[in-house]
Amino acid sequence: MLKTYSFPSVVELNNFELKKVSGNLLKGLKLKNNEISYIIGELAMSEGSSPHKSVNSAPSDLDYQLLLQASLLLAYNQLQTPFYVTAGFPFITYQLYRNEAINAIQKNHNIQFDASTCSNFGVSQVTVNVVKAMILSEIQGCDIAIRKSETEEKSNIFIVSLGYGTFEAALSTENGIIQRTFVSSQGIRYAVNMLARELLQSYYVGLITEHQFDMGFKTGSLVLNRKRIDITEFRKSALMNYYREVISPMLRKSFTDNDFNICNKLYLVGGGALFPELIDCFKEEFIDLLEIIVYPDPATCASKGYCINSKEATDDKNVASVGIDIGNSSTTICFYDGNESF
Repeated sequence: MLKTYSFPSVVELNNFELKKVSGNLLKGLKLKNNEISYIIGELAMSEGSSPHKSVNSAPSDLDYQLLLQASLLLAYNQLQTPFYVTAGFPFITYQLYRNEAINAIQKNHNIQFDASTCSNFGVSQVTVNVVKAMILSEIQGCDIAIRKSETEEKSNIFIVSLGYGTFEAALSTENGIIQRTFVSSQGIRYAVNMLARELLQSYYVGLITEHQFDMGFKTGSLVLNRKRIDITEFRKSALMNYYREVISPMLRKSFTDNDFNICNKLYLVGGGALFPELIDCFKEEFIDLLEIIVYPDPATCASKGYCINSKEATDDKNVASVGIDIGNSSTTICFYDGNESF
């Protein structure tokens, strides 16, 4: 069975002592890199002052390296074996970064971490052996998951990936993605920034970071100047404008009448597929053409496809299969395992 775990894709330098501040390793990630300590994910959101990540990071960027190490540590903590790892990038960058990412992932990783955040142990080190690394585009990973995980889709389908940094779409057949139909543009970040600009006209937003805005965007509320602000109407307006200005024009440009003749389903994946307001926009536009299907737990779709790809690449029972999706909003690790806890 496929297991997935996620944490926010944020990091922050932090050399302070943090003892027993979280209940488990997933929520207490603190790594050392070149003798400097960094808090990551949930711990960065709770203990940090300015948690951050660059959008669409390169494998050589520090935030990507830290999120990768955190992912490998969490997977190793469960599996205790060498790995086959598949990871990915948006279609527009995955060929550019593929070789660099393989070199960054496919090796022995000596990972130093501070376990005192969630246990009685201090700084520890593990060596994680990644036997083989493979890189796919995110849309390929989602296609694999849709066809080979719980949905087991056999038909021709449109796939729309609604990520934080990138929106992507393509037509998929049983033979694979039709490259002609591929489209890529700005992700949910477009709507989050639109919301932030709208709030600036009425509220003092202080030093809220982009990722803190993103969290408020997801929950539907923000605390500004000690007042809890319901932003659901702002969010609805931002998402509808995002759909009208970005998504719909790109889909019209990419998909032809002939594509609609051979396909009657559209799958929504990625974190943006969790917003009912955005789903309704797709249903309204394609009401007479397509069945709109939200993939189960859509934010985990790419990581599941990556993990399945790793599994298909090896028959070695002593090597674990892992998928890692280092997204701009959250990082998701997927593997085959029966152990439920960190």
